[in-house]
Order: sequence, then structure tokens, then C-alpha cells
Amino acid sequence: MAKPAAQKNRPSRAPRSGSGRATRRSPRARTSLAAFVIQAGAIAGAVGAVLSVVFVLLPNLRPKADQAPTEKRADIGVLKVERPVTYKQYLQRTGLPGGDYGAAYLGRQGVFVEFDVSITGYKGQPLPLRWSLFDAVSGAEVSEAKGTTLRAEAPSDRATWHIWAPLPRRRGTFFLLIQLFDPKGVVPLDRAQTESFPGRAAGGT
Repeated sequence: MAKPAAQKNRPSRAPRSGSGRATRRSPRARTSLAAFVIQAGAIAGAVGAVLSVVFVLLPNLRPKADQAPTEKRADIGVLKVERPVTYKQYLQRTGLPGGDYGAAYLGRQGVFVEFDVSITGYKGQPLPLRWSLFDAVSGAEVSEAKGTTLRAEAPSDRATWHIWAPLPRRRGTFFLLIQLFDPKGVVPLDRAQTESFPGRAAGGT
């Protein structure tokens, strides 16, 4: 029985219309990739031109690859309060020089406060540390000190610090407010407040 001859694959011809001519595609259907790229480039160029105008008018919005945003903050940890502590005892604990103070001055009783401080983004910049003693009832400020500054030695630094404040020689309850300011000494970066404690007369010391 004879086998049917193998059929050769021939390129198919375009279908013919009723008139016998091949159907042509519309010009839009034959848009080339090059034309698409040109159109996309025109759009991108227009967007770039708009962004250039925005960056000229608002230069702060211009991206800066070489200046990554840096976090800046400072935190005061939990306050550890101890009283009464004489000024002489405070100098001995912290290793500070006693100077030529007399016995009466060194014998003053006060409040010793110790706390952790963490500083980020202020390497080498002095940050003023201030404490204020307030009357817990009236809210009036009794005393304050502004002579201390902290300076971070690394982009992110942490240390334990302390203050000593003399106890008021009168009855009443008081509290300490500790604040760490920005390098200009204007904006407080963080603050912490102690619990109320009695003055020297009320405490019997």
C-alpha cells in the first residue's frame, strides 16, 4: 500500500480579501520600538525639565547623594536620686577637686542625682546641661545651675553623668528638672524630672 507523500512546510500567504488583495495593517499598528523609545524619552525629558524648575525654586528638595540624612537626638535615662549627700561626699564620689572650700561649705547637704545620657548626631558639639530646683507646691524656681556641657566623642555616644544640688534650708517639698539643650542652648533635646523630696528642715537632716 503506497504511503502518502510528506507535505513540505511552506510559508503561509497573507489572507486575501474579497478583491483579491492582501489586507494592510494601519500605520498605528506598525509603530516601531524606536518610535516608542523616542516618545518615552520625550516624556522623561519633560518630567526632568519640571523637576529642574522645582529644584531651582526649592533647592532644599534637591537630592544629595553625598549627604545622607543624619539622626540627631539626645536622651536622658532614669534618674537615680540619693539624699542627703554632702558636697564633700559628692566630690569624693566623682573624683572632682575639692579646692580651698571651708568645712562649712563642704558640709552642705544636698541631692545627688545620677543618670545615663545617650547622644546621637552631635559629635564634637557641646550640649549645655542645666538643672533647676523647684518648689513642688508653688512651682517657683528655687535655684539652678548652667555651667555644665556634655560633648560626644563619637557619632553615637553614651555615658553616665551626675549632678549635685543643695537642699533648701526650709520646710516643703521640691523636685529637680534636668534638661539637655542643643548646641545653641535654645532648644531642649530631652528633659527628666525627679520625684518630690523634702527640704532639710522637713527631713530632719
